[in-house]
This record gives sequence, structure tokens and C-alpha cells, in this order.
Amino acid sequence: MWKIYVIFFILCISCNYEGRRDMSNLPVEECDTIQISNLHLLCKVWGFMKYYHPDIANGMYDWDNELFEIMPRVVNIKSKKERNRVLSKWINKYDIPTSCNKSLSDTQMPNVKTYPDISWIENKEELGEVSDLLLNMKYLERNCVGLSVGGDLYKDYCYLEFSEDEKKVFFKNENDYKELKEIKNKYSLLALFRIWNVIQYYYPYKYLIDKKWDDVLFEYIHKFASVKSLLEYKLLILMVLTEVEDTHMNLWDEDIQNWIGNRKALVNVEFVENSFVVTGVYDKYYKKVPLEIGDVILKIDGRCVQNIIEEKKMYISASNNAVLMREISLQLLFTDKEKLHIEYLRNNQLLSDSVETYYYKSIKNNGNRRRYKPLFEYIDEDVAYVYPGSLFSGKIPDQINTKGLIIDLRDYPNQKNIKEYLEFYHLYNESKESVLFTYGSSTWPGLFTYSYTTVVGKKNENSYKGLVIILVDEGTQSHGEYMAMRYRCAPNSIILGSTTAGADGGVVRLALPGGIYVPVGIQGVYYPDGRETQRIGIVPDIWMEPTIKGIREGRDEVLEKAIELINEIE
Repeated sequence: MWKIYVIFFILCISCNYEGRRDMSNLPVEECDTIQISNLHLLCKVWGFMKYYHPDIANGMYDWDNELFEIMPRVVNIKSKKERNRVLSKWINKYDIPTSCNKSLSDTQMPNVKTYPDISWIENKEELGEVSDLLLNMKYLERNCVGLSVGGDLYKDYCYLEFSEDEKKVFFKNENDYKELKEIKNKYSLLALFRIWNVIQYYYPYKYLIDKKWDDVLFEYIHKFASVKSLLEYKLLILMVLTEVEDTHMNLWDEDIQNWIGNRKALVNVEFVENSFVVTGVYDKYYKKVPLEIGDVILKIDGRCVQNIIEEKKMYISASNNAVLMREISLQLLFTDKEKLHIEYLRNNQLLSDSVETYYYKSIKNNGNRRRYKPLFEYIDEDVAYVYPGSLFSGKIPDQINTKGLIIDLRDYPNQKNIKEYLEFYHLYNESKESVLFTYGSSTWPGLFTYSYTTVVGKKNENSYKGLVIILVDEGTQSHGEYMAMRYRCAPNSIILGSTTAGADGGVVRLALPGGIYVPVGIQGVYYPDGRETQRIGIVPDIWMEPTIKGIREGRDEVLEKAIELINEIE
């Protein structure tokens, strides 16, 4: 009899071990369609409960650890019925309160931009009892702890912190597991689950993502479960961020930089007329560079630039094609090699040269000569010029009396050294709505409502009377785009240039395993009438782009066009 008990005891231990085995030991080849489906649902249930269950939202459980506990139990289940039974039992561990927030109604919420995308919890055919349990959580009161921070009242949850007016939200208490020296797939899957659910519930532009966000999750589960190294893991993070199509979302660290390359040829490259064109050479401190401004790069180390584009775009999150090509241009001549063999076109002549590279941190300037312009200058007696991207501080005169004023936003404003450009009241003769915002909800994750519009200017009979021309291009991003919207409210103003970066709104950092932090947009930005700015960018009134000919001649054709428009004024 005692032998029977021993065998029974061993079987129990074996079953318990099998049910709880560490996901880090899951063989990659086992990650079949059924397992992917199980993990796909688990990610959604885990994320929904993280933000919707009051006790979990308030930090009563270590939610990462709870995921690590349930993941190996769910992943290998072969039948839908058994999977749902296991998930239901797991969900029932966390008591569901009976209190109900009746103020939340699918049909009576005012000023709604987007409702939570949670209709999947109603699919009882797929989820069985899990559906009922999740539906019970939907309208629960999610009470939070009020904190006074610097005089401001914040709504404090375990993983989120909202200001009282919900115009600010921060992700917090997400373990970054920075001690990890190697990545196991339970941590890589946790990273995917975190990213997916943050976008699902707190990203204002989820509805603009080209792919179905649910399909993105399904596509990447096997990739994250199969990861073999920290670099592969970080590249996968870049790939999934690329699916969001938001220029704000990126990942920069030492491993990624090493992968891109730590050396660079001493030229700037921009994408002009569908070509990579040399627009700046910074060889003052170095051996002369054989490339010249206006050269069109065709091949690098024998590789056609089109092939390089296809490779690099997989890892660059970009709101539109203009900013994608901006980012590829920035990376194009990075390498680990001491020399690059470059084939290029100059005056219709095909040339090639070996170009030396230098450790990029040792390069003493960035080749963007526009950055060294002053904040303010008079181009001539009729034209004033304001450049918020200047590296230098300065002052904008209180009164400007010219036929025209050019505000150049083609580089990111220097907020550290320059402040007064933010208001620039002299431009406006009255107050006017400039920007409309949306914000997420602390009580209903996934809900985004229109909040306030910012107002620019005030009553001013002595406002600027000349033509205001705002210059933009793919370098106009985020705060620069916001300022373009404000300046465009000035009377007799126009926007001149080309597609901007289409990345608007405030961002906060999200921690991921491996000591990784990625920026996530949490604020939607729109025109006062509700028109989109994200991905579209700030649409110019007059379209104008540089040409290869103009670059070769050393001209700033966009600025020249602005001066021409001002000089046409009688």
C-alpha cells in the first residue's frame, strides 16, 4: 500500500511541476498556433484586469508575478473549454467587488473621442465563463488614493498616476528588471504584454494604427517567445513599436547604437527629390571629405540605398513617410567600419570614393549650419526672421515693424535657452483657440475625451500687421508642430513648406524588462475643429520643398520663397 502512496505522491509533484514550469524553459518549437492563441488571450485578460480590477489597479498583487504563475498553466492547454476553465479559476482568486460606478455609460459620456476597445470581453462563445467575469469588472468603481504633489492633487494607482484634471498621466511601479544579463522568454513576453496593453488603454491614437492592434499581438507572440539574446529582444521591441507608427516611439541604448554603428562619415544626408543627398559637410577638424554638398548617394559598400531603406524601416517607428526618410537619412552613414565605399552621382557623373569614418561621439559639430543662426535677425529692412531652434539664447523685440516676419520651425525649438517664443503676444490682435486636446480616463481605461482648447493671444490693437510666414518640414516635430498651430492663429499668417513629423502630444516613459525605457504618447492633439494632426502633420498652406539643384548651389529655397512672398507685398 505504501508503494501506491509514494507513486501517487510523485505523480502529484510531477503534475504540479509541469503545470508551473518556468516559461523560460518552454522550447521554441512548441510555440504552435494553439499556444499562441492561449498567450494571446492571456495577454488581453491580464491587461484588462491590471487596469479594470480595483484591487489589482491599487497594487494589492504583484501583477507581473501573477502572470508568471499563470502563464505556464495556460500555455499548453489544448482545448478552449479547459483553457477557459483554468482562466476562470484564476480570475476568481481576485475577489470582484459588488460596487458599481453607474456614472459610466456607453451612450451618455460627453465629449468622447474614442470609447474603450473592449468588445472582445462580450464574446461568450470564445471565452465562456471568462466573459461574465470580465463583464462584471467593467463598471466597477476604481477608487484611488489622492496625493498632493507640489500643491497639485493626483489620482494615484499602483501603475498609473493621474493629475486631478486627468491632463497628466504617468506610468509607474513597473519593474524594469535592470539586473537581467540575459533575456528569458517570460520577461520578453512580459515586455510585449506591457506594450500591447498600454497602447490598448492609454495611447490616444490607437485608432490610427494601420494594422489591427489585436493582430499585431498575435503576430509578435511567437517572436517574443523565441528570443535568443538581449539584442534580438531589443530589436523586437523596436519592431513592435514600429507597428504603432508614431515618431515619438523609439528605443535608444548602447546595444542598439552598437548595432547601428558607432562611427560615421562626416557629412549630413537628407532625403530630397526621392534621393539621399549630401546637405552638409563638417570636415573642419578632420581630413577632407571627398563628398560634396549636392552629391546623390546611390550605393554604400555595394548595397543599393533602396535595399538599405527596406532593412532599416523595420526598426523605425515613423508617423509618415517623410519622417521615416528623415530617420533613415540620419542613420545612413553610421557603421563600425573605418571606411565606407560610397558610389554617388555628381553633375550626372557616376563617381565612387572611399570615405573615412569617425567615432560619432568625437565629432565636434553636426553639420547643420542653420543651428548656428541667431534667435532673431533682420534679413533686410522689410523682413524679420525668428529661429526658435537656435543654439544661442537671445531676445525677440517687443515691437517689429516690417512687411513680413518669417518664423522658422524646421528644427526643434530650443526650449532650454529660449522661452519668449512660446507666447509671442505681439503676433495676435485677439485671443483665439489654437489646439484641442484629448486625455485618457482614470476610471474607464481606454476612454479618451476631448478636454480643453488652448487659447493664444489677447486683445491687442498694436499687434503685428505684416505677413507672418511659418516654415515647416519633416524636422518640425511635436513641440514644433504645436507652435506652428499657435502661430498660424495670427492674422495674415500662412504655413510654407512640406510634411511635418506628425507626432503630437506629451509623452511619458514606460519601463520594460532589461532596464529599458520607451516613450509613449498619452495626449491627443487636434485642431480646434477636431481635425487630425497625428501622422498627417501640420498641412502647409503653400507647398515648397528643397531641390537637389538648390542644395548644390547652397541655397535655402524655402526661405527664399518666404522672402519672395513678403517682397511681393505692395
